[in-house]
Amino acid sequence: PKLRPTGCTVDFCQSGRMIKTTEPRVGRDASIQEIQRDAQDFLCQLRAEDVIDSDERLQHRLNEVLVEIANTSCMSEQHTASKRNDHHAAITSSIGGSWSQSLEELRHGLRLAWKHSSKCIMRSEYQTLEVRDFRHINTSREMCTTVIAALREAFNNGKIAPTV
Repeated sequence: PKLRPTGCTVDFCQSGRMIKTTEPRVGRDASIQEIQRDAQDFLCQLRAEDVIDSDERLQHRLNEVLVEIANTSCMSEQHTASKRNDHHAAITSSIGGSWSQSLEELRHGLRLAWKHSSKCIMRSEYQTLEVRDFRHINTSREMCTTVIAALREAFNNGKIAPTV
């Protein structure tokens, strides 16, 4: 898994900060190659941990994911200026792109994120994390009733069950 550094330097400790001053912000434009590499790393980790049960299934899923990322990416033009002269250059590249994780991929990814969280004392319970997938819900009314039902389940008569 990708573990993030603490961001501490000799002059400044960031380990107590929720958002580090040096970490990338959500929404930054990543190259399609970086997104594909991250997806491939994640899927290979799932294979190594037997979440994906065969090399053939891994290859099939990887092909699906790479196509989905390519189909959802867009072209970006970045303008650069040289300090030596006023020459401006435009670099066009593919950025963005996304892929939809299966419920099992999502569950395992969330559990890993909790396991490697730097700020949660309960992270040792990562394997008990329950995941509620509401991606199929289309209406506000259905979302409301589903969330309330999930909250009741997570409350578990006062014995709170770790739930996302």
